[in-house]
Amino acid sequence: MSNSSITLASPEYRRADNVPLSDWDEVVREENRKETTFLGPMLTGLAILVIGVGGFLLWASVTLVAQASMAAGKVIVQSNTKTVTHLEGGTLESLVVAEGDKVNAGSLIATLDVTRSQSNATQLRQQLFVLHIRLARLMAEKDEKTVFDFTQPLPEGMDKDTAQQLVDTERKLFQERLAQFSGQLSVGRSTIEQLKSQRVALVARRQSSAEQVEVVRRDYDMLDKLQERKLATKIELNEKKLQLMDMQTRIAESDASIAEANQRQTQAELSLANTRTDYFRQISEQTQETQADIARIRQEIIAAEDVVAKSAIRSPQTGIIANIRIRTPGSAVLAGQPIVDIVPDNQPMLIEGHAKAADIDSVHVGQKAEIKLTSFGAAETQPLVGHVVYVAADGTTDERTGEVSYVFRATLDEGELKKQPDLFLYPGMTADVYIVNGDRTALAYLTLPILRSFSKAFREQ
Repeated sequence: MSNSSITLASPEYRRADNVPLSDWDEVVREENRKETTFLGPMLTGLAILVIGVGGFLLWASVTLVAQASMAAGKVIVQSNTKTVTHLEGGTLESLVVAEGDKVNAGSLIATLDVTRSQSNATQLRQQLFVLHIRLARLMAEKDEKTVFDFTQPLPEGMDKDTAQQLVDTERKLFQERLAQFSGQLSVGRSTIEQLKSQRVALVARRQSSAEQVEVVRRDYDMLDKLQERKLATKIELNEKKLQLMDMQTRIAESDASIAEANQRQTQAELSLANTRTDYFRQISEQTQETQADIARIRQEIIAAEDVVAKSAIRSPQTGIIANIRIRTPGSAVLAGQPIVDIVPDNQPMLIEGHAKAADIDSVHVGQKAEIKLTSFGAAETQPLVGHVVYVAADGTTDERTGEVSYVFRATLDEGELKKQPDLFLYPGMTADVYIVNGDRTALAYLTLPILRSFSKAFREQ
């Protein structure tokens, strides 16, 4: 047997997780290294988070942010803006100004088309000319003239031949009426003269009959005495009596005829007087009507000429043209319709805004206001600082939306516009107005919605 040594292998012990015990230390060291590798970034991140949140909370708790109520507004002029209108209206002929133009009091702004008014005025003048011819004819008839003459300047738009035709027409009417009236008077006078002649004849006949009666009566008296002495017969006496009675009857008939003639003469004279009265009454009535028409036409001419004169629409004051509402020639201009606004020049500007009803308790006179003109870019300009100078005591309701708002006005602090030379205020410019209500921390702004939600939640049942 050889004495060679036999080396027995040492048994390999393992952990339950099948890791050799000889490698365990290395595993532990690897695990420790991994834990150390992850723990560092975690601690670093946690530190950054704590520092960030803490810093933010610290900043939010000490940083003050201005609290403001926002309202839409526009630039207005402190003094009254004049709105130009036209009383009668018409059709726009031309507009000679533009937005922003400076005008003086009395400067021409626009003109209206006056073609119709001028034509109307011309027709009225011609009507007045005709009425004056008629009045002259009536005056000649009233004065019982036998010749009618008329001289007056021709109206605008009427030629000499037309005017002469009008005069000739009235002259012909004058002659016809004069001939008719003269004929009626002549017939009346002739009738009266005939009746007078008849009356004279009747009176003469009666006088003759009366004289004959006296003769017959004397004969009758003589026969009556002779008959008493039997010197005349009864028959002769009766015949004479009958003759006397016949003569007396003739006298009575003559008296009746004379009375009738007197009555007819009176009627003829009255008819002649009525003819004259009716003639001159007709002249008087026509004269009054003509004079009334002349007065009316004159007033209409004045009105038409006034429309023509007012067709030139002029500025009522010195200022700047703004808010042109009618621009296109041929557009209808209604009576009283606004055409343009005249903003007084070199007048202080105000910013007029409408605060919501929910914000009105935070708006009062003297508050600071920051105005941002929306016409300029936010990056180009800084807000203008001003103060509230007026707050309406009562709200106004928007008819379209039904929302209630309160009108307020703010003025810019002195020197604000000088800080930004490129800025200028123009009436009608829109702006956002921020009414500064005080300062509040950023943390308060962040927590306010949460606190309100909690407050509302606790009030709900």
